[in-house]
Amino acid sequence: MEGRPYAVAEHADGSPVDAGNPARAGETLALYGTGFGPYLRRPPDGFAVPAAPTYPLADPVEVIAGEAVIEPLFSGAAPGQVGAVVTRFRVPESLTAPAVELKVRVNGPGEQHRPVAMSSNRLQSS
Repeated sequence: MEGRPYAVAEHADGSPVDAGNPARAGETLALYGTGFGPYLRRPPDGFAVPAAPTYPLADPVEVIAGEAVIEPLFSGAAPGQVGAVVTRFRVPESLTAPAVELKVRVNGPGEQHRPVAMSSNRLQSS
């Protein structure tokens, strides 16, 4: 990682996205990170966030995968975690490039880069 931000991506079953268990077009992934901005409702500080109620981000979020702009299904405080944000999104069927870098864009043109490689129509963490 050497000072570069990176993504922690999981399949819907909670298993990690990696070379041995890559994501597939059409599936829903959870991408975890920090520093995505304010929440509509402030989550509890210093405690794991409960599953309900949800704590969505206040600003609009997009996932950029190559040229594709993906609207997340949800982006907000990660249930069961302290200080983490989860962005859940569906991998587009059209995403077939041999390699792609995911970017999370919060509230406009500023982007937070989270590298994830794509191989054989499947995403895999780098």
